Amino acid sequence: MSLPYEDGNKNRFWSQAVRSSLENNQNIAIENLLDFIDEDSVVSSAGSCFAQHIGNNLINRNYSFLLSKFTEDRLESFGLGNIYTTKQLRQWLEFCNRQRNWSEETIYKDERDRYFDYLIPNRKAVSTLKELEDNRDKIANEFLKNIQKSDIFIFTCGLTETWQTVNEEVLASAPGTSFGSFEPQKHKFANLCFEEILDDLQQIERLILFINPEIKFIYTVSPVPLTATAESEHILVANNFSKALLRAAVGTHVKSSRKAHYFPSFELITHNTVGDWRFEKNLRSVSDAGVKFVMQHGFNEPGKQKKIKNTKVNMESSQEIYCEEQKLETFNHVQSSNKNGSNLFLIGDSHMGKIAKMMKEMKKPFHGGQIMNGSGFSDNKFSLSPDKIFEPAEDEKSKFIWDKTFHALQEQKGDAVIYTNIGFQTYKTINYMQKHFGTSFLSVQNIADYFSEFYTSTLTLLSQLCNFGSVSLVEDPYISAILDPNEGPAGWSPKIARMNFPIYCKYMEKLSEVLECKYLSPYHLIFPAIFQENGNLNALLGVDVIHASDEYYRKLALLINADLNT
Repeated sequence: MSLPYEDGNKNRFWSQAVRSSLENNQNIAIENLLDFIDEDSVVSSAGSCFAQHIGNNLINRNYSFLLSKFTEDRLESFGLGNIYTTKQLRQWLEFCNRQRNWSEETIYKDERDRYFDYLIPNRKAVSTLKELEDNRDKIANEFLKNIQKSDIFIFTCGLTETWQTVNEEVLASAPGTSFGSFEPQKHKFANLCFEEILDDLQQIERLILFINPEIKFIYTVSPVPLTATAESEHILVANNFSKALLRAAVGTHVKSSRKAHYFPSFELITHNTVGDWRFEKNLRSVSDAGVKFVMQHGFNEPGKQKKIKNTKVNMESSQEIYCEEQKLETFNHVQSSNKNGSNLFLIGDSHMGKIAKMMKEMKKPFHGGQIMNGSGFSDNKFSLSPDKIFEPAEDEKSKFIWDKTFHALQEQKGDAVIYTNIGFQTYKTINYMQKHFGTSFLSVQNIADYFSEFYTSTLTLLSQLCNFGSVSLVEDPYISAILDPNEGPAGWSPKIARMNFPIYCKYMEKLSEVLECKYLSPYHLIFPAIFQENGNLNALLGVDVIHASDEYYRKLALLINADLNT
């Protein structure tokens, strides 16, 4: 008996279609705009602010994208401004097809007798009512002409919440936000339901096909959240409700239309990502930290909720942003001072970036610093290269930093003095190994087996660095070993952490011997010094549970400097 999934299509399985692509830094094999757009297609678009991104990217790739002559500062096909709702677009089409007139409630007249258009808020005020109405007619005529010229029409659905007149005419924004004022006798709030959105989409297509029977449609849902909600519920809930309705209605409509396609911009932005603290490595199973975060809300525990921000796992999502600051410092340093004649190289993640910062304060010349985030190395976001050891795949900034650093490394080949922490992201790796082997207490053999299975590329990278000079492997500070038990993730034990870290250091020491390089362990060197000075280890703690304090990195930089002198 066969299963309904046994058709050989990998795109039907999360592990192969999503997780594998993300882990290998590949595009997800999903619907593509160019699956629907030919090189000679004339394209127009309308919708929320995200529609402008689509237009901009089509123009940059030399596609024929229609631009309105009424919006010089905006990449829009029509002079209507942002079209946030299906109802808004439908009503404009009805007006263009002479099936609708606008009431006086869609116009605001101020105390200086200037006229403002609630339907097109980005238009300047005019001095007469006739001028405002003429502008609407001009925009409507251009709308019709551009639809007639288009082979493809892209519509990005953004919102379900609308502000309407008492005649149910949808306004571009709430009265009073840009001009005018909200008047209950003239204006009201409405939130479109699934049936309304679906009906709007069907009527939009019918009205456009009446103008241009050959046109095709691409629908997408904007991933940009609501700025604010007029509903009484929390903005997070209101936003997801709105996006769910739009996605469901668009999906239902596309399945029934012979002219329509769906482009998944919403899905590509909102999917689970590698390193997301809310999920396990399979990017499906909710992590202990994720469960804890949800349950704290479920049981209204604000005090514990505050503590979760200081846990190892729950910091991972925001940590990448924090680490980007260190990379930016390295980036600026590489741009300005790569020709410094130094033979000192710092190569690694944000820990190296922090050491680099202290070296700059000491006015000690060096090359490199943070090349990538720690996850970039530990999750193999790089490829080995015969020409320059490895090729970062995290972002263009990482590639630039490494290109400059490697150029300097070549000039110093044989004489380079390299300090690196590449690859191991200690705070995550120890936890991963415990889960992998199903044991609380690790052995040196466990660690060796894990590295042999998962870190072969990293080990090759390190061995290649040794060809360029002397290498010192710098161990990351393992802050989890000194945290209060209440600040760790679910099931975490400081006793276990403190026992595993020395074992981990022992393996690193053995690895260094095999690679014929030095090993610098903060466990043996920096920790005792700070404890002796302060009487406790709190002085080791930084702003998060991944990095140590500035004092820690300052002492480590001094240690490296002393090591250089000997």
